[in-house]
Amino acid sequence: MHDVILLNASHMMLKCCSRYGNYGCSLQANLAVQEARYEAAMKDLNKAQDQLDEKEKELEAVQAQYDQAMSEKQVSACVSDFCFAIVSWK
Repeated sequence: MHDVILLNASHMMLKCCSRYGNYGCSLQANLAVQEARYEAAMKDLNKAQDQLDEKEKELEAVQAQYDQAMSEKQVSACVSDFCFAIVSWK
């Protein structure tokens, strides 16, 4: 993927050399390369953001399951303590 972007940047560099001469060529070539790197980095960033969003959704689901289990555990502990108190009282 990065090779395709850099190839496009090289093509743009050849066009600018014929238009602006050597000085403009080096500036335009640098700009083209930096733009290509930026585009590649943005694609990578977007892909990583999509993965992060997916993992955060998975985490939310697991967190909800955990919270439910902890709530049930607390209820069970209270019932157990209550039953023990009744048995001990008799």
